[in-house]
Amino acid sequence: MKKVVDVRNARTPEYRKVIEKIAKDGKCPFCPDNFNYHTRKILRREGRWLITRNFHPYPGTRYHFILIGEKHKTRVAHLTANDFAAIGQLVQWAEKEYKIQGGAIAMRFGNTRYTGATVSHMHCHLIVPKLEYRKIGGKIQRVASVVSFPIG
Repeated sequence: MKKVVDVRNARTPEYRKVIEKIAKDGKCPFCPDNFNYHTRKILRREGRWLITRNFHPYPGTRYHFILIGEKHKTRVAHLTANDFAAIGQLVQWAEKEYKIQGGAIAMRFGNTRYTGATVSHMHCHLIVPKLEYRKIGGKIQRVASVVSFPIG
């Protein structure tokens, strides 16, 4: 059986406990039959993809969503035009629904030793940073927090 999660990449002790339980169970937490580890509601579905808030958002985020496909895929080569269309439609929906002014879309693929992902089932992150006040050039300005998205 292939590894469905990688405990080494868990960022916090609390998250590590969840990933260790999933590893022990040996079932992919993002496949529909096992989607019971995730504690946030599904916000919207498009085709065979869904969008939900990340239950363990990265520090510095205003919004941190994940987009998950129903089929267990681990490589970009496995994604179809329909997958990419669904991802695009969900991001557009979130942008409008949450009045997102800017952010980033990130996706890891392949071997988790290279990616830094905890879950091998491909998924996308839609990350919107918080705005914070910083002194820049002698003036107080509102700028985006730095959000670290680990790769590797």
